Amino acid sequence: NLLAGGFRGTIHAVDPHHRKILGHKAVPTLTAAKAKIDLAVIATPCDTVVSLLNEGGAAGVRSAVLLTAPPGDPAQAKPWERDILAATRKHRIRLLGPEAFGVIRTDIGLNVTVGGGQALPGRLALVTQSGAICSALIDFATNDGDMRAGRRSQQTREAAKWLRAAYREALKARAEP
Repeated sequence: NLLAGGFRGTIHAVDPHHRKILGHKAVPTLTAAKAKIDLAVIATPCDTVVSLLNEGGAAGVRSAVLLTAPPGDPAQAKPWERDILAATRKHRIRLLGPEAFGVIRTDIGLNVTVGGGQALPGRLALVTQSGAICSALIDFATNDGDMRAGRRSQQTREAAKWLRAAYREALKARAEP
C-alpha cells in the first residue's frame, strides 16, 4: 500500500535477512538506515516488537504504527503490552497499535494499512477502533456504489450512500479555491 499510494517521502526498508524488499534497498537495523525516521511501521513477529521500539527510540523514532498482533495467549499478551508501553514511554514514541489497521494520509500519498485499497484524496477524516469498519467504509467510498461484499441491509446501503456523498463533497470542496 505504501508503494501503491504514491508516497513521496523516503522509504527505508529494514530486514536483517534480505538486502532488497520490493525493489528497495534493505538495511539490517533501524540504526543502519542512518537517517531520521519520521514513522516506523512495524509488521514483525510479536517477540521482536519491544526490541524494535527500543532500537527505534534510540535512533530518534518518535512515531510508530504497530501492525503486529499481540501473542494469542492472554497470559503472554498482558506483559507484552506492558513492555511495549514501557518502551514507548521511555523513548517518547507515539504509538498506534498493536494490531492497528494503519494510517492513511492522502495529501502525501501515505498508506501504511493492512487494507486492500487506496483511499481517494480529500479532506474527510475517519477514526475508528475497527479495522473492518474502516476497510468497509473506504471500499464503500471508492467503489461508486458497487456493494459486492455479501448481503447488505437497508441501513448499510444508506450509510454507504451517505459516506460516498460526504467523500465527494470533501473532494469538491478541496478542488474549489
